[in-house]
Amino acid sequence: MVYFSLGSNDGNRNELLNFALKVIDTWSESFVQVSSWFYSRSLYDVSQPDYINLTVGIKTNYGPFNILTLCQNLEVQLGRKRNSKVPRVQRTLDIDIIAYDQLLVHTPTLILPHPLATEREFVLRPLCELAGNETHPRWGSTWNSYLKVLRSQGLSKIEKQII
Repeated sequence: MVYFSLGSNDGNRNELLNFALKVIDTWSESFVQVSSWFYSRSLYDVSQPDYINLTVGIKTNYGPFNILTLCQNLEVQLGRKRNSKVPRVQRTLDIDIIAYDQLLVHTPTLILPHPLATEREFVLRPLCELAGNETHPRWGSTWNSYLKVLRSQGLSKIEKQII
């Protein structure tokens, strides 16, 4: 199973995320799991609009580097502009691969599992809805165990999202 964290805080967030879900579904060999949707504040620039975040899980035949390319292409297709001088700008779509089965990958372009996943509530809370009892590939503890000790970062569940 491949788990992705999706977020958007620029443009029509619902429309962008729904489009991304439809595209990600085409990468799946059998089914897609989608978490609840959450509002979260920007961790790095509180003047930015709130993000909408969610997690998606799929089974796929694509390898991790192919998935990374698909994610980056989708981000660009939906208007993301990467800026190395200002790395934390508003984003139409941000997709991170959180984990790919129990793979451990460490290259300049891809690190799996995602190195900051256990520090971000906007990643952990929706991930735990789908895979809370699964174990972190590197450290062996469940995703739920990391969420239990994480200090709240102001996440709020969206009760009625457009899907």
